[in-house]
Amino acid sequence: MNFCSRAVCWSMVVSFAAGVAVAAEPAPIQLVKQPNVVPHLAAFPRIAAPDGPAMQRINQHFANADVRARKAAEGCDWKRSVTATMRGPRFLALIASDDWYCPGTAHPDADSFALTYDLKTGAPLNWDRLLPKALGMTATLDYSGDATPLGVVASPKLTALYAAAAKAKVADHCLQELHDSDLHFILWPDARREGIAMQPSYLDHADAVCGVDVAIPLPTWRQLGVAPTLLDAIAAAHEAKLYDPTP
Repeated sequence: MNFCSRAVCWSMVVSFAAGVAVAAEPAPIQLVKQPNVVPHLAAFPRIAAPDGPAMQRINQHFANADVRARKAAEGCDWKRSVTATMRGPRFLALIASDDWYCPGTAHPDADSFALTYDLKTGAPLNWDRLLPKALGMTATLDYSGDATPLGVVASPKLTALYAAAAKAKVADHCLQELHDSDLHFILWPDARREGIAMQPSYLDHADAVCGVDVAIPLPTWRQLGVAPTLLDAIAAAHEAKLYDPTP
């Protein structure tokens, strides 16, 4: 990971994709890899030299997440990888990809979930505030395989948006399942794909193959009225390559 020093601030980051100049933000953060929680189960990285209580709060969230993972993995074969899809400016997004099997259960399981934060406040992203009321959205909590609480959202318009984007990535039988299901979505900023990514939250095991993740491009979200603060930051992060490469 190549970053400028925290003592050096960007004077301006220009997003050519969006055609918008993004105001100066603090230098991109550095993430420090941590020892595995248990063999093959990656820990969440920590923000190096966290600047103030907001970033310290995020590091504490990651420490708590590692504790949950250790507890969930007791007696199980649990594997996890962690990837950063955005490392500033303003927002941080990490994806945990899990595979696990616990003796006595019917089958192995696999899933992924996102942890997303506002670097200025240290709080998880509140999608109910970032997305427009016109989407007719409801927000609720779901839980990952290791019991991490996740903010998920649902609306018919989001389902239609997802189904259209996922059409080319799933088998034909999935399309009807996606339309018939009462889908709730995990969302996260994805700087590599220059969009906001969506994934259904915890489908039944039999339907899990239908729950691919898709990245909806920024122009679509702009047309829908999503907060420019988020979209401009994603465009800037894409331009500056502030994300991990594809695993």
